Amino acid sequence: MFTPFNNTLAVDFRPNDGGGIGLQSFVHEYGHFLDYNTKDELPRSLSSDFADVLNKTQAEINNIDIKKAHENKAYLNTPSEIFARGFELYASKMGLNNSLIKGSKSYENSIRYTTFTPEIRKRMFKYFDKEFPDLKRNIELSKNQQNKKIEESVDQLPEREIRRQAFLIEKGRLHTQNDRKILAKKARLAHKYGLER
Repeated sequence: MFTPFNNTLAVDFRPNDGGGIGLQSFVHEYGHFLDYNTKDELPRSLSSDFADVLNKTQAEINNIDIKKAHENKAYLNTPSEIFARGFELYASKMGLNNSLIKGSKSYENSIRYTTFTPEIRKRMFKYFDKEFPDLKRNIELSKNQQNKKIEESVDQLPEREIRRQAFLIEKGRLHTQNDRKILAKKARLAHKYGLER
């Protein structure tokens, strides 16, 4: 969680087992950090540059049947929460995919993210591109480096070991790091060698 009073970002390293927040909330909380750490007097979420995104998102939230969604409208309408959720969605759409953020599927059905309509997303992503110009490039660079490391590590394994590991992963008897990219790579190997269920 982020506390603006003392400008502290606390990280919860416990895994999300369905009952807690877990490490994957880091990008959301980092969005709060970026919101409050600006050279201006006001947080970025209250800036005139973000006002259009904020107003349109609040209008969408006010139009939903909150009882069906089991959400708190006042909380969802908070400018800092809209900014942090928007930043989290932006980072996911830019391709950030690791244990610091939810899986991309998490952003498809939750009312917290569906209130960012395609029009709002377009404006919001344009805002984040302008506000944090290096972020998109750095995410892409990180993805390329990670893919290269995975390819190099796979290339160093003999084919027999690749088949063995793919078989064990497919049977649920071998667990790699809890990193979605690595697990996806192993799943592709299992598919390649016809070891999937």
